[in-house]
Amino acid sequence: MDIIKSEDSKLLASLNKDIQNLHFEMYPEKYKPYDYKAFVDFYDQLFKNDKVDCFVCYEDNSPIGYFVFEERIQPDSPFSKEQKAIYIQQVFVFNTLRKKGVGAAIMEYIKETARSRGIKLIELAVKYKNESAAEFFSKMGFVPFNTMSELILE
Repeated sequence: MDIIKSEDSKLLASLNKDIQNLHFEMYPEKYKPYDYKAFVDFYDQLFKNDKVDCFVCYEDNSPIGYFVFEERIQPDSPFSKEQKAIYIQQVFVFNTLRKKGVGAAIMEYIKETARSRGIKLIELAVKYKNESAAEFFSKMGFVPFNTMSELILE
């Protein structure tokens, strides 16, 4: 498998289709249906942030997944110490290739990137209903830290 940095907004937008549709199915009150043009525009804007990196995973020159992460710094405050982190914004592997080591290779790539930048913390958020993702990240060593809850008023 090859992991290649990408700023191809059209490719990333097309790869985002399945995960966006999954989020829309799980939470239609929160998420929009997939809109290719909107995602192309989104990625075009995202590439302007020099703290964000996007990568596409290839097998035999065919895309099989992608991931996006951002380097963040939480400043020192009276509440907490300064912390540098890699925040994984998006990660996706085609269903047919799950449980075949692709996700583990992505996580290893992100860990090596963090180490090379002197960063010791990797963070991400997992949707509550996305049990397979939560299980995968748990196997990769992620542990829950915060739980975000919501109250929707009618």
